[in-house]
Amino acid sequence: MSLPVPPAFFRRRSVWWLFVPILVFSSLIYGYLFATNAPNIILPFFIPPVVLAGLVIWALPETGQGPIRLLNACFVAYFVTLIIWPNYLAVALPGLPWITVTRLTGFPLTIALLICVSVSSEFRAKLKDVLGTSPWLWKFLLAFVAIQFLSLAFSNNFTASAQKFVAAQFNWTAIFFASCYYFLKPGRAIFWSHLLWFMALFVTVIAMWESSIGHPPWAGHIPSFLAIQDESVLRGLKGGMRSYTTKYRAQGTFGVSLGLSEYIALAFPFVIHIATSDDRMKVRIAAAASLPILLYTITLSGARLGLVGCLISSLGYGLAWGIDRWRRQPNSLIGPALVLSYPMFFAASIGAVFFVGRIRNLVVGDGSQQASNDARLTQLTMAIPKIISHPWGYGISMSAVTLGFREPDGLLTIDSYYLSLLLEYGIIGLVIFYGMFALSIYQAGKCWLNYNSTEKELTLFVPLILSLLAFCVMKAVFSQEDSHALVFMMMGMIAALAFRQNKFRLGSPKPHLRVLRSEIINRTAA
Repeated sequence: MSLPVPPAFFRRRSVWWLFVPILVFSSLIYGYLFATNAPNIILPFFIPPVVLAGLVIWALPETGQGPIRLLNACFVAYFVTLIIWPNYLAVALPGLPWITVTRLTGFPLTIALLICVSVSSEFRAKLKDVLGTSPWLWKFLLAFVAIQFLSLAFSNNFTASAQKFVAAQFNWTAIFFASCYYFLKPGRAIFWSHLLWFMALFVTVIAMWESSIGHPPWAGHIPSFLAIQDESVLRGLKGGMRSYTTKYRAQGTFGVSLGLSEYIALAFPFVIHIATSDDRMKVRIAAAASLPILLYTITLSGARLGLVGCLISSLGYGLAWGIDRWRRQPNSLIGPALVLSYPMFFAASIGAVFFVGRIRNLVVGDGSQQASNDARLTQLTMAIPKIISHPWGYGISMSAVTLGFREPDGLLTIDSYYLSLLLEYGIIGLVIFYGMFALSIYQAGKCWLNYNSTEKELTLFVPLILSLLAFCVMKAVFSQEDSHALVFMMMGMIAALAFRQNKFRLGSPKPHLRVLRSEIINRTAA
């Protein structure tokens, strides 16, 4: 890509005699405003440098090879630090957002991604092919970004909203597009799923240690430059207990116990997949043995949403495994028996949730959670008239402030992410956000049903579907965004794997669906 030649107007010497004084005067004004407003107001002064940096990246010459290795390394580093490092252990400078480890890895990832798009036609072509396989997905994502940007106009705290908007582009948008490229190479999706499992075991060890001592292990041992004097951070370092009980709730490397429970539930279907499909028997045994340990970790967190997510994964994976077994081994009785008996098995599982005391107490609750249930009902009652009066939302990051619900200790909070979306982005924002997940699940389901490749990684569509389904269900009772970057990785993985399947597909996919349907009808009739 060659640099454009400046128009003749800008090559005139008289224009430069006028331009230079304007530049010097603007710089003096910029420096004066920065000196008089910092550190109370700093964020707006980053806009000109960011715009100039974007112009520089856009004007870079075509080299044919961008910083691909840096992009891939930052992607893995971001993924690891997202889970194993507590996000509230960060550097807090006056007037600036927290400098977290994920931001230290996400910022160079985003810059590397933009440079690759600018200088490498090969990178752009591959990314275009991947996005072309899932055209509505990336369009919904960009539409959601546009809604986020427009919501800034409705915010009563522009600085806080702008900070969250910028963070969302680093943690969600850039992560999605980086995932679309990263998972194109065979082997990386399997590596990612195994790493997800290993990190789940790591946070499990942390949670067990935390439960034994009654507080996060690093509490009281944090260096001064990482100690943030924020109310939410101080509460997290003290640990927490269920209301009206003395049972400690582990939170691991997450800010709250629900974040730990949510992550374990998101990783659970991938561990099931490793236990049932890995080529190495030792790995399968280790994965199967870790499943009850992960469930035990969720009980340590005291958060029911994780058990609900694991229940969705277990029931869904059993059905998917039966369908796949029937499709690949039509003469075997195991697949048909599992699929045809699934309605009875599903009803028995749901019945156990409501009628077996121990299971009901874990999933539904034993009465000690009534305060949480009442709080969520109160929040819903408070939110409905606010949503009706402003169906376009109140601006990004403004949901808790707009709702105005406080816990007995005075902490401002909101529990449901559905309410957060409605209060921040309005009804359209809610539809578009969950539309992305619906499109991803549909794309993954279609690819799985039409799967006829020898690539082992393409079987990951099943745990991807179940993890995204569990995420959508769990967000009904958990509004924090600890695992959002993780699910945006999953959506990018679905787009990349769908492209790989379409590229290497043999024959038409449609007969597979017809054969499966006819087999079910014939065997049922027999």
